[in-house]
Amino acid sequence: MSRPFYLLFCLIFFGVNHAAAQQWRYARDKKVYHDLNEAFQEKDAVYNLEIKDFSVNKEQLYKIAAMKNLVFLSISEAGLDTLPREIFNLPNLRTLNLTRNNFKEIPQAISNLVTLEYLVMYDNEIKEIPAWIAQLQNLEVLILPRNKLDSVSPAIGKLKKLQDLSIGANDLSYLPKEIGNLESLTLLELNENKLQAVPDELSQLKKLQGLHLNDNRLQQLPISFGKLKKLAVLHLSKNSFRQVPSCIGSMTSLVAFSIDNNKLLSWNQQIILPQSLEHFFVSGKNIQQIPNSLQNCKKLQELKITNTSITKIPEWMGSLQQLYWLELDDNLITDLPNSIGQLKACRILQLRNNCLDTIPESVLLLPGLVGLALNGNPLRHFPKTLLLSKSLSWISISNTKISNEEYKVYRRQVPATVDIGHDKIVYFEDEVNPCYTESQSNKMDKIFRRLENDPYFIGGENKWQNFLKEYFNLTAIIAASDETDFEMTDTVSLKFVVRREGGLSDITVVAYNNEAAKEEAIRLLKLSCAYWVPSHIGGRNVNAWYQQSFIFSVSRYGGHVKSSIKAFNPLPANIRVLNLEEE
Repeated sequence: MSRPFYLLFCLIFFGVNHAAAQQWRYARDKKVYHDLNEAFQEKDAVYNLEIKDFSVNKEQLYKIAAMKNLVFLSISEAGLDTLPREIFNLPNLRTLNLTRNNFKEIPQAISNLVTLEYLVMYDNEIKEIPAWIAQLQNLEVLILPRNKLDSVSPAIGKLKKLQDLSIGANDLSYLPKEIGNLESLTLLELNENKLQAVPDELSQLKKLQGLHLNDNRLQQLPISFGKLKKLAVLHLSKNSFRQVPSCIGSMTSLVAFSIDNNKLLSWNQQIILPQSLEHFFVSGKNIQQIPNSLQNCKKLQELKITNTSITKIPEWMGSLQQLYWLELDDNLITDLPNSIGQLKACRILQLRNNCLDTIPESVLLLPGLVGLALNGNPLRHFPKTLLLSKSLSWISISNTKISNEEYKVYRRQVPATVDIGHDKIVYFEDEVNPCYTESQSNKMDKIFRRLENDPYFIGGENKWQNFLKEYFNLTAIIAASDETDFEMTDTVSLKFVVRREGGLSDITVVAYNNEAAKEEAIRLLKLSCAYWVPSHIGGRNVNAWYQQSFIFSVSRYGGHVKSSIKAFNPLPANIRVLNLEEE
């Protein structure tokens, strides 16, 4: 499957954005009107009308009935629970979009729209698909996710032209067997319901290409589903499967199959995966071994096997020559075979949270490797071939045993274009520029944005608080007071820049009362200079302002001293002010 076609494939099957997809329902080469009054003035020329939000004048909606050529009508986010009856006599309407309103039922008068092909009403409060829906004999697409559906009339089986039925994120615990009569159906989306079983009759859907059953309560599929010879996508994640359905092996057109997040899932090695498979996701702590039949899936492009008890990767993995994404996070893998270095198409290799202490040197020589995630492994050394990689853009080594000294050596040798994600010391004492500077030599350009990731102290909040307690100079605070008995509490707020190359600059005092407390806060911040990790935007380090409020409490009475210190960020999350250097 080519990359452009794969992207289209994902849009259609892996999570369709119906709001975007509906644009093809516009009358082509005709203006799309967004103002009701303007459209009414030119009513004979209006083929497409799209209005939304609560500013819609509900009392004026009857005017739409005068637009006899209307093909596409969308009224969304308008707080509607009814529509003027006149609208339902439009003779040419093919698309009706009433998303994000307050409808508690599908208006029965819609049955008068005999030309209707596309009905979308997601994000309402609809409780049922009624029997009269069968009157819409030209209906091709029915999209009703995120409502309150708890029943579907068996009459739905009379919609012989229906191609897309999307009723996910509802309260369905039962499906009528008549859905199996939808002879034109290609996509059935049932994610996020309460289904404990699906009717055997669905195996009659000879044209079905996509079946989405994520996040239900299923334990098995009918064996007859093996008759679905055109099924390309099957999603069974977040259910209660204990075994992989045996019918999978008969689905000879299956391209994408996911069955991850089924907690009790185990793998029967007798299950044969179809050779047509290109995308495969599985997880489950009871899984002890990678499915052997995967070695016959030579078209496989994306493989995610996560959160299992697998300890070994088989040698045959290297034979999957079209694999470009291999994700093996959260397993118990102790070593990788050298054959991983044969995955010539591999671009992303994720091995987070395993038991790896070495990585085959051939991995970094893969000609197309862009990203390598090694977080959470007991690795002690970088693969030596890191310096020879010609395509690598990022490698992550957080929570490994790679020393600061080794990180320092490699950081200086690895090209600047390669991002090394880490939890090591960012700045080293022997670097040319000091860890803390009073001001930037070239002032930062005032460009303000939201940060994707705030600066942070290596090791997290607890490490930061422990650092303060360990290096707090209580003697300096006491010496600043002339009184034998005294009590001092103060909050010192400091604003500072965490530099993208490591280190700090531009400490600015925002608030304080006690001079000694202020000086101690500044001293502690400078002392912690090497441990601050800079912010990221778009995958690169940036200079960013940050703020800490230091709370001091010191008392001395009768020779007994009590003290405490802590610090916190006083700013709300995700609204930090950022200054980017002009590049």
